[in-house]
Amino acid sequence: MSPDSATTGKYESPDDDDDGTQQLTLPKRILVADDNLTNLDLITRMLEVLGHDVQKVGDGEAALDALTKGSFDIALLDLQMPGRDGLSVAREVTRRRDERPRLVAVTATATRETRLACVEAGFDAFLAKPFTLEDLEAEVGTARGAPSSFASRAADDDADGETRGHTSQDDLDLATLSSLQALCRAGRQDFSELVASYLTSADAVIDAMRSARTPLVRDVLGDGAHKLRSSAGMMGVRHVQKLAAEIEDGVKVAVPDATLRALVDDILEAHARGTRSLKAFVG
Repeated sequence: MSPDSATTGKYESPDDDDDGTQQLTLPKRILVADDNLTNLDLITRMLEVLGHDVQKVGDGEAALDALTKGSFDIALLDLQMPGRDGLSVAREVTRRRDERPRLVAVTATATRETRLACVEAGFDAFLAKPFTLEDLEAEVGTARGAPSSFASRAADDDADGETRGHTSQDDLDLATLSSLQALCRAGRQDFSELVASYLTSADAVIDAMRSARTPLVRDVLGDGAHKLRSSAGMMGVRHVQKLAAEIEDGVKVAVPDATLRALVDDILEAHARGTRSLKAFVG
């Protein structure tokens, strides 16, 4: 990954033809490392629908251990994991091994500084969350026999058809949710289980943020906001994603306590509303 590509976010996939069309490849062995269980589950489902063999781990130490002992074609590494983060894993893998897998940085913080840090750590590519199945397909390719073309057709069918339930478009990105439904159908998986998994993890984060409101514990709020910014974005819960981004950025620039508390109140309300809308969408 060149510094120019780190700034623009554009990469040339090794499986792309000159005309930009995607070639089918042999299944790849791919490692996914993310401490956010919703993201880990969703990214794994996407890769399986694309026909690849996936191993998933929940922290940087486990990722480094897997990369040291195992053989992978690609490693998707979240940058902000507790303990050893993705940047540290990339540096260590690059230092230890002459032959290593293609390293792809995955993060919700897509600043120029973050991209340049990825270049310096040895990453080959960068994926900004939230991303779609098509974004992931462009990076890792589609294996022969994968049902991803069915997923694309199903997503188009959902977009043209009637949306299930009654939802507020201020709360949810209906196109994202329809694509996720199609993804689950393609992988013969239960969409309602994916939604339930997101809500369980989001509820725990929201509870921690509520407790950190008074007295104000900025580190807890920043960590929770980062998790929600990522998972809510991947699930299409866009109002929660937007507020989480404001809280995370507010913690970094030390906004006044009153401003931060007001944002926490807003995200608590948005999460409750988003939960109702998601359940209505599932039906």
